[in-house]
Amino acid sequence: MLHYPTPLGVLAILWLISVFSLFSTSCVSGSWEILQDSQNVDELRQFLHQYPNDPDAPLARQKIERIEYRAALQAGSRYAYRTFMKRHPGSKYALGIKRKLEDLDFETAKSKKNQEALGAFLRQWPKGRHAGSVRSQIESIECQRLAVTEDPSKIIEALRTQPQIACRASLRSRQEELTFKQALESLGVRKLYHFLENYPKSKNIRTAKKHLVRRQFQALVQADAFEAAKRHIDQEAFFHDSSQLRKQLEVARELWLAQSLDPALIRKQSFLFPKSQNRHLRKWAVYLQKHRARYRQAAAATARLRALPQLSEAMPLTQSDPRQRWLEVRKASRAWDEETADILLKALDDSNLEVRRSVLLSLPKVLATLGPIRSESWLMRKLAKVGPRARAGRPLIKHCVLLQLAGRQVTALEKLENHLAGDDGTDLFAAALAAEIALDLGLAKKAATLTAHLSAIAADLGKQRRQIWKVEDLSDSEVGWLTLRQLYGIQKIWISALAPYLAASHGSGHSDFHAVLGDWLSRASADLAYLLQWFEEQEARWASRHPKYQKCGQQAGEEPIPAVPTSTAFSLAFANLPEASATAKWVACCYPDAQLRDIARAFCRQNEWLSQLAPLWPELDFRTGEGSGR
Repeated sequence: MLHYPTPLGVLAILWLISVFSLFSTSCVSGSWEILQDSQNVDELRQFLHQYPNDPDAPLARQKIERIEYRAALQAGSRYAYRTFMKRHPGSKYALGIKRKLEDLDFETAKSKKNQEALGAFLRQWPKGRHAGSVRSQIESIECQRLAVTEDPSKIIEALRTQPQIACRASLRSRQEELTFKQALESLGVRKLYHFLENYPKSKNIRTAKKHLVRRQFQALVQADAFEAAKRHIDQEAFFHDSSQLRKQLEVARELWLAQSLDPALIRKQSFLFPKSQNRHLRKWAVYLQKHRARYRQAAAATARLRALPQLSEAMPLTQSDPRQRWLEVRKASRAWDEETADILLKALDDSNLEVRRSVLLSLPKVLATLGPIRSESWLMRKLAKVGPRARAGRPLIKHCVLLQLAGRQVTALEKLENHLAGDDGTDLFAAALAAEIALDLGLAKKAATLTAHLSAIAADLGKQRRQIWKVEDLSDSEVGWLTLRQLYGIQKIWISALAPYLAASHGSGHSDFHAVLGDWLSRASADLAYLLQWFEEQEARWASRHPKYQKCGQQAGEEPIPAVPTSTAFSLAFANLPEASATAKWVACCYPDAQLRDIARAFCRQNEWLSQLAPLWPELDFRTGEGSGR
């Protein structure tokens, strides 16, 4: 049976509870009153642990912050500051501690005096109070480093990435100084052209131009291009001592004639020289006549080497038959003068694809024959002339060919890709050139993509021409041969572009990029095979109806380059004969046959008497009529 308390009992219980509460509060408040003057962080933390909700708990936390803040300041260490920040990230003292920490990092980075430490500080404090000062220090160190560098590319990169660097004016001056120095030290003329183009107001412009003129003059003389050398002197007289170069030119011409080792030729042409030189040459001719046995082999070799065939007078290309034009272009590959290179470059404007493709084959050979200085000079002049007008169409293609020949394939490829991405996407020649450059650069996927695009263009063009042939019944017309010439150009470009892929597929028609490009190679091979078969049949029918028609693939009889001595015969013919130095050097520089050029270069390197002679015209004993090596 339950017993409920009486009202008096309830009142007694309530009184006891209130008394207990008052006693408990009195005890807690008494604990804080005891601790509020304590400097012991552990006691304060224990208080918070026991009474986390006590009204005085915020006071305890603030006291802990003040004590640990003073301790961090007293320690003054990076560890103490970071420990405080970790424990009190939202403290009112956090900003001050961060500044102290930044000051420490700044002093440490500044004391190391290197870009790595200063850069690490900036990464840690990109918006700190010392960030501006650190950036200035980094720039100062960078400026000091670049002020003594010998590599202008480092200065170029610094100016590109830091266009507002404080020392930019002095860096540009240093860049100009180094570029000029490298241009003078270089063996060719490309860097001289680069300096003249980029620093037209330099104090060294006249000196650079003078070196350029002299190098070009020497290259022309070495190539036996005496008339071109004379024109060069006249055109650039402002930049050099023309009287000195004219004298050197006359000595070089005299030496070239004397080293023909042909007494009859020397006597015949000696009257072209002043009286004193005429007398020396005639004495030398007498000496050669008396010592025929000594010079017989060298004279025969010299005559064969110098008897180069002249190009057809049909140049420049004006024939109505495209076949005659592309044959002339191919024949021009054996030339050795800038005028032929000019004609070939102009032939890139030809409407026939095979003429333009033949230019790509012939022009590099002509430039190789010119030698490094003349070829670089020609390329730099043409790039300066063609570049500003090369925005689209044929001028752009011409510019890209020049860029490719000058070793700037990446730029050429970018321009061609932009060209193909625009309204000229069906330009077969541009696609073929772009694919060739991509392949040379090792961009296999891009090259395959461009070749697939080229194949689609060629297939479409071939189809259009065949339809015109059928609809207009060109097989019985008088102009059908022009369509055959056009189709021949299409298929030759197509065959050339597909050749490396067909060779790699071993006849399977499978491309390495089948997953991306699909079955393009098999389709292209089939389309090309059909075009070739159709073309062969139609050209045979045309030829049977027109007896005077010459088939596209029929080669014209060409005058061969005269038989030249083999390596052994070349060495025997010129061994121990300083009298043949000009001919040997000319062959090594400028002979149109690449194999013999290499033989002559090796021969010149192996014979010290050639390297010890003056660069262009050694003083030989033929002037005294005594002869050398007697």
